[in-house]
Amino acid sequence: MNIILKNGSQVEVEKGADGFAVASAISEGLARNAVAVKVNGELCDLSHKLKDGDEVEIVTLKD
Repeated sequence: MNIILKNGSQVEVEKGADGFAVASAISEGLARNAVAVKVNGELCDLSHKLKDGDEVEIVTLKD
């Protein structure tokens, strides 16, 4: 399934993937630093299951 990132790019992940899987698909370092995920503007836990077409922003402590 395709997930839309904050910058408008897309990342493809397996169906049923969570926020951590998206962070891992972007980079291992991002996955290590991720603390939450914003899905369609709503702050969620990294274990939140995503749907095709969700807009996702990975949240780190730096944010």
